[in-house]
Amino acid sequence: MSDQKAMRNSGLIGEGEAKEAIAEIEEPTVRIPLSILAQSLVDFYEDDPTRLMGSFDVMFFVDVLRERIDDISGLVRGIIPVEYWFDNYPHPVPVDMSHDESSTGLRQKQAFNYAARHHEARVQAALLGLITRADLKQTLLMPTVKRYEVHGDIPVIPRAPTQPFDFLFMVMAVDYALRPGQPLRLFFEETPSS
Repeated sequence: MSDQKAMRNSGLIGEGEAKEAIAEIEEPTVRIPLSILAQSLVDFYEDDPTRLMGSFDVMFFVDVLRERIDDISGLVRGIIPVEYWFDNYPHPVPVDMSHDESSTGLRQKQAFNYAARHHEARVQAALLGLITRADLKQTLLMPTVKRYEVHGDIPVIPRAPTQPFDFLFMVMAVDYALRPGQPLRLFFEETPSS
């Protein structure tokens, strides 16, 4: 995608729909962090819009977060251990930045490398989980996938982003929200776990 085309089509979309969806969530331990994180994403974007390539579907982002917020909270609080299936995982992979596109979005390999290089293991695991979930949600909607099984308590929401999803922007925004002293990090650290 050319830089000119990316800039022309750049921006957050679905903000209003995302706010409405968050407001309808009854459980405060889900609604409050989602609200904080969605606002943090908007602030992150407004601070430097050039971080985003293309458009970013905030409603799809909220759908992904809704499925992962308990894991993110548990990781940040230290309740959920950081465990991987393979030794020496994750490690950055070679990436051609000019061709980092797939059927599920933009800059996915760069997002993986960003997460793999993260200095804080708990945030690293949260970011990798978000990348995987956002990719999986879209992959399951492809016509070649005949069926899927729901894993966990929350079903896969059959909605894809309206524009190619920028994975790198997502992980950078969530990393920003999880930095020490940020409202989301403080919420997780100061709210008793249930």
